Amino acid sequence: MLTWPGRFKVNAENLQAKEVIVGDGERRRRYIVCYNPLEAKRQQLHRELEEELAKHPDIKATARGAIDLLASGRYRRYLKIETATNRLVINRQAAREAARTDGKWVLVTNDDTITLEDAASGYKSLLVIERCFGTLKSTQIKLTPMYHWLPGRIEAHVKICVLALLLARVAERQCQLPWKRLRDDLGTLQVTDFRTPNFQFFQRHEPTDILLATLKSLEISMPKPVLSITPTTTNA
Repeated sequence: MLTWPGRFKVNAENLQAKEVIVGDGERRRRYIVCYNPLEAKRQQLHRELEEELAKHPDIKATARGAIDLLASGRYRRYLKIETATNRLVINRQAAREAARTDGKWVLVTNDDTITLEDAASGYKSLLVIERCFGTLKSTQIKLTPMYHWLPGRIEAHVKICVLALLLARVAERQCQLPWKRLRDDLGTLQVTDFRTPNFQFFQRHEPTDILLATLKSLEISMPKPVLSITPTTTNA
């Protein structure tokens, strides 16, 4: 199905689709084959193992490096152990078979009123939503594990997660950068705790040019050089 002939129609920079009709009457099925060139490129890079194998001078099946690669969810399906030499090698056939489906998926619908563009775009939006839920469950938002029993606390926890995800998404759209890059840039904004015999104060570090550009895109003012000064108390 994924390799059937037919011309893809470009819906967006990273979404193409074509329609395939199979059968007649009650057996008629409408398939929509979608293709994401960016995802295809990402999947292709996952199979470029020559450089990864070159990092391990001893690539025998019993070597630690080989065991790690075989246990990797990213690489293991494209590797095999060569019986004659007991060495780890690339499974070229598995790589070729996987390349046929890079960046592609198939939708099935019995609704002829849905246009090709709406079906493909709608499912792609669903994938974005699923990715967002995955983000909520990951450590990207940096919430420590919490255990709630009261309905009010459970609701508040969910709202905090959704708000954090919303803020991250707004920042991505504002700066046209992925959240991981923004998080790393914003992480360079740090302060140091200074103490003297009479005072304690927090002084901001000098910002980098990248940080200044990020804050400007987000329309956030740079914090003052000295954030607070507090007199220290001395016990008599």
